[in-house]
Amino acid sequence: MRKLLLLLLFIPLIGGRVAAQSIDSLQSVVDSLSTKINVLEHDLDYLKVSYELETLETDLGLFNSEINTKSLEIRINLYHDGLSWDLIDVYQEFYKAAVQRKDGFASLMEAKKEYLVLKLITGSFTQKERDLLLNTYDVCEQAFTTLEKALDVMEILVDICKKQY
Repeated sequence: MRKLLLLLLFIPLIGGRVAAQSIDSLQSVVDSLSTKINVLEHDLDYLKVSYELETLETDLGLFNSEINTKSLEIRINLYHDGLSWDLIDVYQEFYKAAVQRKDGFASLMEAKKEYLVLKLITGSFTQKERDLLLNTYDVCEQAFTTLEKALDVMEILVDICKKQY
């Protein structure tokens, strides 16, 4: 009987310890998962900003290639006397559309810059991540400058076409 009484007294004590250990282990799991979520949110923020900037850089590069290809076409037609008024009009309209598209890119660049600044202020990026994002934006600015120069060349070529024909 005495053993039974002792057993009945110790069971709640043992059960309380098991419950306390279970709560502690659950809390450590929750803490671990919270840390992982924070890391994933940080990585997602970085990837979003990086993707936006790299997409802009790619779009600028493709547009620049398009302008350079059209300028080369104009040069070939100038060299081979393959021009007509209709073709010159097409080149002039292409140039005007390209300038409008460049202006759209200028607005997009400004919006991406604001987005980048906002994310740099509110995000918890490391210094290396900040430097990489800022360098990527600098590359975008250089690509935009190159695009402007390519359009200047195209304008000169279109003017030459008009004068020569």
